[in-house]
Amino acid sequence: MMAKTDERQTVRERRVARVLFRAVVSVLTIGTLALGSGYLGHLRGSDFWTGFSFGLLTGLPCGLLILAYRGYRTLDEYGKLNLLRASTVAFASVMLTAMTYYPLEQALKLPAMPLWILWVVGWSVWSLTFAVLNHKGEQ
Repeated sequence: MMAKTDERQTVRERRVARVLFRAVVSVLTIGTLALGSGYLGHLRGSDFWTGFSFGLLTGLPCGLLILAYRGYRTLDEYGKLNLLRASTVAFASVMLTAMTYYPLEQALKLPAMPLWILWVVGWSVWSLTFAVLNHKGEQ
């Protein structure tokens, strides 16, 4: 009979999973609140809810930076190395996206790419790469 996954996980794996889980829950909570309050502000024509939504969306990158720093401090040397590797891949993907789209935008008269797309690409690639690097395969 196969042992439970929790029993096979090392302390480091549980710590990394906890950090990633907290980050994902935080981002989803803030994003949902921002979208919900923005929609509510749009429906009611309320400047308060619209401003609340913009405030949450403005604070989201700062919150992610704080979560990333707190996560970095909880990691061991191997986890820190993987985090830096993931950061390198994310930076390269953002640069590739920007430097591929902008020349195509000029040549093909495409609409301007919103800057938030670069932010989403960077954080998504960073999160996915970090998760993949820290995933221990089945043995």
